[in-house]
Amino acid sequence: MALTQTKAQKAKSESKQIEAKPLATHHVFLDTQIYRQYGHNPKNGVLQAFAERVKAKELILHYTDITKAEIRRQVIEMAQEVATTVNKARKTIHPWRRRLPKLLADEIPDFDATKVGTAAFDAFEAEFLFPLHPQFHSASAEGSVEVFRKYFAGESTFRARTSKEFPDAFVVTALAAWCEKNKERIYVIGADAAMAEAVEDEKRLLTMKTLEDLLASVSETQSPKLVNQATSLLAQKSAVKDLLARFTAADQDLIPIYNGGDYAEGEAVDHEVVGPLTILDFTVIAATKIQLSILLTVCVPVSVTISYEDRSSAMYDREDDIYVGAETEETTIEAEPEIRAFIKLSMPQARVTHFEIIDGEFYFSEPYDWE
Repeated sequence: MALTQTKAQKAKSESKQIEAKPLATHHVFLDTQIYRQYGHNPKNGVLQAFAERVKAKELILHYTDITKAEIRRQVIEMAQEVATTVNKARKTIHPWRRRLPKLLADEIPDFDATKVGTAAFDAFEAEFLFPLHPQFHSASAEGSVEVFRKYFAGESTFRARTSKEFPDAFVVTALAAWCEKNKERIYVIGADAAMAEAVEDEKRLLTMKTLEDLLASVSETQSPKLVNQATSLLAQKSAVKDLLARFTAADQDLIPIYNGGDYAEGEAVDHEVVGPLTILDFTVIAATKIQLSILLTVCVPVSVTISYEDRSSAMYDREDDIYVGAETEETTIEAEPEIRAFIKLSMPQARVTHFEIIDGEFYFSEPYDWE
């Protein structure tokens, strides 16, 4: 049977598509309500879609010690609810097992809520959080003076007279402090009303209601319009010049590893970017009115000096497994590694205002003549 959308469903869907806006930053923090909403299940489809974006470096997840403690408590509480149900079932089923021993032969398993809950939390961290390499904040150790100032002033999460939202206050203060230090912004996803108000008081923090909204905005950030805009900016002379200058200045963040076979004990001892660069691929991951945040894959021509053992005049000592008379020599090899970098590009000037190499390690070897 074919499934069709009602007019209301279509309107709702179209409304959501219209509301989705490009991300202003690729830094995100998920409130504990988001994790709870999806049952702290690493295999949940929405969490998996989010994880794929983080692993692709399109998003950076932020995580705090307070968030960790609250998630752990939530998981154990969920396990305790199951334990209560299991224990009740064990008592209820006992008379039935006496009446029908063959049919109800299987025992109801013991359910240790603390043990099961702790194991479930450990699995959640190991399978979902750790592979995402989140930016960790010790929120409980940061900003206590500022948090208590807000408490007595009735600000942030303490606007309600009876509010005691200390955990959220510490989290918001830690995230805001990190943003101020790094001149960045962070989306807080899934905050409740009190926390959302506190986030709105911080100029570098942004709110978003759901994880689905975030994923929709990620897609919008990669819309043809922004891709075309980025293509045009990256082609401008100012961007090309800035990129080469940035890669040249950061050449020590490149880590060449020799894996060829012609130079015995070959090891890279020096290198330099010799240009010009070739942009192989890019992804727009955030956009504002004045700049684009872009992930680049760039072919970077590098001249690498390697040190090696020249054994052409040496004698091999089989007993000690060494070459006697080998001399240390150096030579240069030209390499063209593909390097991933993150940049912020101003509009309309097309100037690189921020630059960092994501992974500078690359393998190289001597060129081969196949003729």
